Amino acid sequence: MDSCKKCSQKFSYWQVYQNYWSAKQQIECSNCKLPHAFTIRSRALSIALVIVVPSILQAALQTEKSAVVFGFWTLLLLYIVISLIMSFLTNPLLKVKPIKQ
Repeated sequence: MDSCKKCSQKFSYWQVYQNYWSAKQQIECSNCKLPHAFTIRSRALSIALVIVVPSILQAALQTEKSAVVFGFWTLLLLYIVISLIMSFLTNPLLKVKPIKQ
């Protein structure tokens, strides 16, 4: 987990997760109230992992033989579940930077 650049207070896992995946563009330190924004690089990396990894897995499972075994809805459900898992796993990769005031 990343920490506040002013007071070194660590952000909680759920605080980062909720702020990142919600519409909020910044995260505020609970100790010193300094607002931070997620870096573009960490946003791009986490979004890529959440989209690319399930896509590769789905493509690997989507062969002619598996089309009979796995239906469309099963593959769609698998994609959604893996996307959720990847969203939880990418949380430690997120980095923040202070917002200048």
